[in-house]
Amino acid sequence: MHQQIEDLQGTINDLLDENKTLKIQMSTKIEESISLLQKICKMNIDIQTSLNEKRAMADEVDKLRAQIAGRPPGMLETTQRGIIISKLLSRSESIYENYNAIQEEGLPNSKIENAASDVKSPLDSILSADEARRLFHSFQDWFDEQDLDSISLRRCSVCRKMRLTKVQDADEKLRIYDTAQHLVSVLTSLDPQPTLEARQVAKRLHQHLTSNGIMKPLFDLAISELHTLEEGVPHDVNSSLVQLLELNGTDEVLRVPIFTQLLQREQSPVECYICTEPVYDLIGEALSKWDTICSDYDGDWKWKVLPFPLKLEQRCSHTVGFCTECLENYIEAQLDQHGRAGCHLLTCPSSDCGRRLEYDEVKLYARQETFSKYDEYLKLEALSKLPSFRWCLAENCSYGQIHDLIESNHVSCEECGYEMCFEHQMKWHNDLTCEEFDSMEENGDPRFRETRDWVNANTKQCPSCGVNTQKGPGCFHMTCTLCRHEFCWECLASWSDIMPRSGQYNQSAHRDGCYFRSSNRQPTQVTGERVPIR
Repeated sequence: MHQQIEDLQGTINDLLDENKTLKIQMSTKIEESISLLQKICKMNIDIQTSLNEKRAMADEVDKLRAQIAGRPPGMLETTQRGIIISKLLSRSESIYENYNAIQEEGLPNSKIENAASDVKSPLDSILSADEARRLFHSFQDWFDEQDLDSISLRRCSVCRKMRLTKVQDADEKLRIYDTAQHLVSVLTSLDPQPTLEARQVAKRLHQHLTSNGIMKPLFDLAISELHTLEEGVPHDVNSSLVQLLELNGTDEVLRVPIFTQLLQREQSPVECYICTEPVYDLIGEALSKWDTICSDYDGDWKWKVLPFPLKLEQRCSHTVGFCTECLENYIEAQLDQHGRAGCHLLTCPSSDCGRRLEYDEVKLYARQETFSKYDEYLKLEALSKLPSFRWCLAENCSYGQIHDLIESNHVSCEECGYEMCFEHQMKWHNDLTCEEFDSMEENGDPRFRETRDWVNANTKQCPSCGVNTQKGPGCFHMTCTLCRHEFCWECLASWSDIMPRSGQYNQSAHRDGCYFRSSNRQPTQVTGERVPIR
């Protein structure tokens, strides 16, 4: 036992010695780390000092360069146009001064020309590489090297002072540059941005329309004229300067940017006979050959850019005298007022026409939101012919759907949750199966008999959707709350036959035995629950 205690004491002493050694080593490492951190801090201070010195040197160099160029340093920090003019001035002065210096040394002309071409403007160093590349690439796309001397400094042969000389057409070139910059900014603001293929097609299309005299050349306009165009031609659906319109590409429909406000228009407006507003149509020469000119660029765009819906003239037998905006408003109003039934009431707005608008015409001339509603109505109408389809019977819901009847006739509307009986087309009969409901009706249950008698006496089925409709104290021109179908309450004749688009009341459209077929009063002139007794 004594030996074990001694062994343990020896082990403890060894551990204590090892711990002391580790502490000494750790202390040494800490001292080395502190020394290293001090060196790093000193290096950071030296680097910061060096950077400050270089920044100060760069500022001094900038000031010296500005003085050499003969203008204050702040002049360079201006608009892109100002930088270009500064570039032209400094380039001309630098070349001229070096030209004189070289000439005084008696060098031959060829060497003088080579030396002059190697002279760089101070602006080349002041601008960053990216700024210079972006600026001068865009500028030199419009002006060749010779035109860069359009603004220069020349020494007067009499007074020997430097004078600003402006070469002929310099204003025109700067105006074109300003116009180009503005058009680029307009295109950049488009959302979504057109694809590369769409931009390439747009370029060819504008060149094609310009060469045929239908569109104003893009760069023949000043900025003030562009701003005037952006305000829009009065009562024009193409009120913005540029629009993204659909054009049929090789493999897909492209959304191409078109400067619609640059289309050539008549000086005198034409009055729309619906809104009576003045509308500036395209020049007559363009309209006469419109299809031929646009034959290589097919798509909806060629109809959408026109202030009048001339597409309708391909199927109507008359000249369209109403503007495109009025047609858009008419389609929207018909669907808002008549709901699903409005799809069948969309006819040409001309009073002497009445031709029903085709699907492609509505798609072309309706606003996107309106067309989506129209398309949904047509889908629902097609589905409603299926045996498993039912309209929702809720008062404020116009939804309809196909129901799966594997389990029960108890169905509910996915839109509003209204519960109804698929078999009986009524509100769901709580606590009763369809068989129990039928049995109670057959056995003469007083409640059901009274309900049935009341329904038969006070409601009529809508001629369009078959839903029971109750008449209120209003007139006898009825509109189904579910499908928006309009009809005469007395004889159920369609209102579109009684009051056609011509606005002339057609009394003979009422069915035989109807009060209004022989009366000199119209359904809208009689109110109450029943017609007067003769």
